[in-house]
Amino acid sequence: MSDYLLVKKCLEGAFPWGAEQVAAKEKKWRDEAEYLDIEYDESGNEWLLVSQVFIPRVFGESDPSEKMLSESSRFIECLLNLSRDSIDDLVLSRIVDNLLGYPDRWVAFEPFAGPRLRALIERQSPYYRT
Repeated sequence: MSDYLLVKKCLEGAFPWGAEQVAAKEKKWRDEAEYLDIEYDESGNEWLLVSQVFIPRVFGESDPSEKMLSESSRFIECLLNLSRDSIDDLVLSRIVDNLLGYPDRWVAFEPFAGPRLRALIERQSPYYRT
């Protein structure tokens, strides 16, 4: 299964709004490809799913609900449980960087973080100022 389909499956499984948001993004990407007269290709779009769907929806809120943080933890752990280097890189570059780059986000999220994310945060936190 492609990285995109794995990320999509985790996103749709973790959030009640996941399937709807993914479908809307896919429609947008297909429409853009059609407009540009190019073939739609999902490869690499796993990065866009995280950047354009997950991050704005979760980290765009000034005070995300406990439910949102819990669902987010389930999503992140789903990604990390795949044990795929390319997806681990995605989590590190997009999600961990967001959490550690904005310390208030990690403070709010930490009580909900799963064991794999905690290990990744512990490994990466020396690279960020506190």
